[in-house]
Amino acid sequence: MPLSGFEGMFTELIEAPEHARRLKMVLDCLPVGVLLAALPDGRIIFGNRMIETMLGHPVRYSKDAQAYGEWIAFHECGKQVEAHEYPLARVLQGEQNPTMECRYMRGDGSFIWIKINGGPLYDKEGKLSGAVVCITDIEGMKQAQARERLMHMELHHRMNNALTMIQSITNLSARFPSPEPDFREAFSGRVALLSRTQIMLSKNSWSAIPMDELVAAALPETLGHSQIETSGCELSLRSDVALALGLALHELKTNSRKFGALSQSRGHVGIQWRPLEGASDNQHVVEWTESGGPMTSPPKSCGLGLELLEKILPMQLGGPTKLEFEAGGLKASLVVRA
Repeated sequence: MPLSGFEGMFTELIEAPEHARRLKMVLDCLPVGVLLAALPDGRIIFGNRMIETMLGHPVRYSKDAQAYGEWIAFHECGKQVEAHEYPLARVLQGEQNPTMECRYMRGDGSFIWIKINGGPLYDKEGKLSGAVVCITDIEGMKQAQARERLMHMELHHRMNNALTMIQSITNLSARFPSPEPDFREAFSGRVALLSRTQIMLSKNSWSAIPMDELVAAALPETLGHSQIETSGCELSLRSDVALALGLALHELKTNSRKFGALSQSRGHVGIQWRPLEGASDNQHVVEWTESGGPMTSPPKSCGLGLELLEKILPMQLGGPTKLEFEAGGLKASLVVRA
């Protein structure tokens, strides 16, 4: 019912008991809280059932507008709402339709976000005779807004992380010159991997990515490819670690295709992950083990892929990376902090 619909009813409430009873029945059926206050002092004369349910305590029949402070609420900044700031008081001071959003302290000490809309009430002669406020529970809306703000902040942060990683790769590329076709293929592969990981993060609301899904994104060959086998415990990685580990797996795959097990038809790569023994801060170890490929030996010079694996990515993974160039194939151990 619009606020103007209460005009005329206010006088009935305080003058005619039968009309007051019927009005109370109507107001008690409304899905919003309702308070009525009368001039000249602003005494609260009525509150419906919904306001008691919403606020968790009986109606407080404040004796005048100065006593509205017994309804305890706080502004978003944390400052307590003063008696004269409530829309009920502001209507009595001459405002037409004041509104307010605040965190109200319920009867059990918990808090709820509410929205208060106020409006004037007039007597039969058209003179201001009191005020009415409708109070709405907006806790769910506020929580949704907070989640949306957090998601936007997270998105901004993660996009900055991805951009920083791309900038780092670009800057490092200048230190490791290669023929243009090779550079273009390697660079586009890394950016494509970051893009796939970003898409996965967005689908997971920028929270955590399951390890098996990350491996599938970094190594599409794992899907139905007999040369690559994966196994491990249940593990979810936060977004910054997922980006770094995905790139590390991509670098290992690229190296294996050129020089390692994946360059041979009989070659095999095993990828396992497990909790790091003795770790106390949720660290896990990811092991990449090659077999059936050509004999390996440490490279004579450090390329961009090796630089990323040994020096750059460990800072984001949260642990060291170890590469062992064994006769049977490359073995890499990457410590990650989930």
